[in-house]
Amino acid sequence: MKNKKIIHIITNLEDGGAEGVLNRIIYNTHKKYNHKVVSLMGYGKYGHQIEEMGVEVKCLEFKRGFFSIAGFFKLLVFLRRNKSDILQTWMYHSDLIGGIAGLLTGHKKIIWNVRGDGKGLINKKYSSKIVLYLCSKLSHSLPQNIITCSYVAKINHINYGYKNNFNVISNGFDPKKFVDSFTNRNKIRQTLNVGEDDILIGTIARFSEQKNHKHIILSLKGYIKYKKNIKVVFIGMGIKNNKFIINLLKKHDLIKFFILLDSKKNINEYMNALDIHILASKFGEGFPNVVAETMLCKIPSICTDVGDAKFILGNQGWLVKNEDSYSLLRALKNAIKLKAQFPILWNKLKDDSRKRIKLKYPIKKMINAYEQNWK
Repeated sequence: MKNKKIIHIITNLEDGGAEGVLNRIIYNTHKKYNHKVVSLMGYGKYGHQIEEMGVEVKCLEFKRGFFSIAGFFKLLVFLRRNKSDILQTWMYHSDLIGGIAGLLTGHKKIIWNVRGDGKGLINKKYSSKIVLYLCSKLSHSLPQNIITCSYVAKINHINYGYKNNFNVISNGFDPKKFVDSFTNRNKIRQTLNVGEDDILIGTIARFSEQKNHKHIILSLKGYIKYKKNIKVVFIGMGIKNNKFIINLLKKHDLIKFFILLDSKKNINEYMNALDIHILASKFGEGFPNVVAETMLCKIPSICTDVGDAKFILGNQGWLVKNEDSYSLLRALKNAIKLKAQFPILWNKLKDDSRKRIKLKYPIKKMINAYEQNWK
């Protein structure tokens, strides 16, 4: 017999960090708890995967950037028919919309889940700033507590006016899913036409201003042409035929050095093909999952100082200033030098990267922390 009834309301179920964490939580607890999931938008990447676990998924088909009155009434009807022990909302719009709907329909225990660092909304359009403002005011009365995946996010949101009612639960990872594999490395590099002597740098992120692909291109353009054996792969939603990226690469005569790919279901295999991973985000990150995932694959990372990146990296990688081309290029040169001239230290860095994530961010630790919140 299953325990408590938990309804999750999330903005969408696309290929994102919060969505992936929700999927992992349900996968590890669906036999113990009676989960239901409401997506304000559509099924995305994870909707059908969650349904295959025997969990009901309700999609309200909100359009991106628009509030739907019809969708909100559908949510009210669903919540009236399905009473929960816990109503857990994920991300700002769901915290606001789902929290109010839960209050109107008599759900007693509402838990918010803040995933970004808050700067993502501060830097967006006016309507997004209003959502952040309303959430900050409602945080003092609506949710019983607020979960966040990031210590930096907790501090930022308290500064934005949120009630200091946060519980930081860092994301957790399955080391069996993200492993280093020489077989995968060779297979993917052959697929991408990357030689064993080439240095493959990768960024795994959807295309957006936040992820800052432009900064990587402009920071590395001269060095890539000089070295000649460097290739860069961008993998993520909206990347493959992206006109902005393609035109920028053409402008600087870099097309032959770059590989553009859309999201991959077997992303762990593509991670194995990399020599160095770069996270260049300039805002918005809470706990950048991709850093931990590449480290589990023994791929050293260079990261901008966003969200909890510095806590994830520790001493196993390079932390660089945001939007600082010199800092990014210097870190890349140091990484390449370490790989070429000090292979023993390079291999130790790779091994220590995996050990760090296994020790600090096991998935069981994350699941146990969520279950404590559900008591």
